[in-house]
Amino acid sequence: NLQSSIPHALEREARAFGNLVATPESKNLCALFFLTSEAKKRADRTGNAPFAKVHKCGVIGAGVMGAGIVQLLAYKDISVYVRDIKEDFVRAGLARVRKAFDVLVKSRRLTREE
Repeated sequence: NLQSSIPHALEREARAFGNLVATPESKNLCALFFLTSEAKKRADRTGNAPFAKVHKCGVIGAGVMGAGIVQLLAYKDISVYVRDIKEDFVRAGLARVRKAFDVLVKSRRLTREE
């Protein structure tokens, strides 16, 4: 009977939603949303004033996220200093960056010189 299964389905959905909301990923996505919203509000208040040019930057941690940040900064022609608790981690992170740039070159979205 369709009518008797609706309350059961709603209960299952509520339980599943409750489990998802409590995950660290969900909490981080909510935090990111609020930070992005606040950044937009600040941009409106400042009249979108230009940002200062960044010439060099340091990244602590050369894992997947750190390597991605390093790649983005390097792509924007910003000098990057990378630190991690072990030199091997830095080497592995830089290998990830090289691999990501190689993929861009191979797909012709970037030239070898860039």
